[in-house]
Amino acid sequence: MSGGSGVSGVSGVVFEVWRQDDNGNRYLVSSHSGRVAAEAALAGLEAGVQHKQLYFVVERVSGHGRQGSDERGIGSRDG
Repeated sequence: MSGGSGVSGVSGVVFEVWRQDDNGNRYLVSSHSGRVAAEAALAGLEAGVQHKQLYFVVERVSGHGRQGSDERGIGSRDG
């Protein structure tokens, strides 16, 4: 599921939406060129059926690995 191009214009920053399951495994869900698009994708995922998943946004400078993360527990559910 990709909600963005995965390539941001001039800045080279990519916002990735990740999912962590109840076993601690992490999966890339989508990449976005802006935080607003990534947050919207995250909100859409969290609006679904409740289950033991954690969704979070990671900000990464393209080509340089993860530079920072916004790992919020908003998507943590104990369903």
